[in-house]
Amino acid sequence: MALTFLAIVHFGNMWRVYHFAHATAIVRQLQVGIYYGKRGQKYQYTIGELTFVRQHRGQTFRCDERVDLGDFPSKYAVGQQLDVVPRTGTCWHPLIVDMVNHWKR
Repeated sequence: MALTFLAIVHFGNMWRVYHFAHATAIVRQLQVGIYYGKRGQKYQYTIGELTFVRQHRGQTFRCDERVDLGDFPSKYAVGQQLDVVPRTGTCWHPLIVDMVNHWKR
């Protein structure tokens, strides 16, 4: 059941990458996030602050979003440009194409 759900989410993300407008995001800041596992194990991940401009119905919107960039230490760097697919109605939770393509492998 969980595998089916993950497959649906993945193919939905792939569809979005191939059918929605892309934008170029710039990594403005990187931070370390911490979460704890079920048994109290401490894990670190990277939080990135991204800036990008999305377009929707002929209008442009400037977006500043904090997103989970995966494991720490990060392969991303401050100032790096990333290809993202913003949502059409909001700046929240843009897809980072590099991360979606990584899941494909």
